Amino acid sequence: MEEKKCLNCGSIVSGKYCSNCGQDIEIERFNLKKIVLTILFYGILNRENGYLNSVIVLFKRPGHAVRRYVNGHRIEMFNYFSFLIIAIILGQLTHNIVEYFNPPAQLDKDETEAFFSFFGNNRKLIYVFLLPIKAAVTFLIFKKSKNNYAEHFVLNAYKFSGQLMIGLVFIIINAVIVNATILNVVGDISLSLKIIFSLWFNYQFFSAYYDKKGLIIRVIIAEFLEYIFVSLGYALIFLLFELLTNPEGLSNIEL
Repeated sequence: MEEKKCLNCGSIVSGKYCSNCGQDIEIERFNLKKIVLTILFYGILNRENGYLNSVIVLFKRPGHAVRRYVNGHRIEMFNYFSFLIIAIILGQLTHNIVEYFNPPAQLDKDETEAFFSFFGNNRKLIYVFLLPIKAAVTFLIFKKSKNNYAEHFVLNAYKFSGQLMIGLVFIIINAVIVNATILNVVGDISLSLKIIFSLWFNYQFFSAYYDKKGLIIRVIIAEFLEYIFVSLGYALIFLLFELLTNPEGLSNIEL
């Protein structure tokens, strides 16, 4: 009889669970069916490790930790979808609290402001819409890693969660700043840190599959393409919003 090893700690296992670390031995690769089931039934309730611990791990060694998670070391990290959902909720909750105590200036209701109001109210749905685009980019650029599309969805869920956490910190900072110039600088710093985190995450995750020079080039290309396609995604959302709320306005656009 073939000996079974725990993918998390490497111990020899005879039963269904590892007697050393407690992980389930029957670990399957991610696939689209598993992701759908996770979202519908287990995304919120199934907790594989503490959230705060996973946040610390995500910022200490993001790519390495998530690669281990994708490859079967599930004990170390909080469930990917629950992690993303909680990051979104924390960000939205913090934004609402800050806005309640420091309401923005009232502006005239034009179409652009209406769209941003729509974006703010439907932030979660828009994030979910954009995540498959991010996964498609890394899937195409890093094909040598042999990770399937579902696994790229998982790694991008973690990466996006980290970027949301960075944004959360700067939402709080913005609440105590009133100078417009300083606010613009803080916004630029926040965006820069999110880009650096994304580059660092991809570099670590795919470092096991590419040489250093080729990896750096692919990481930069992936970041550039992600920016292009996500921008196109936002443009599509804006056009759909205009189509549903102001179809006469679209008919006046000259192509």
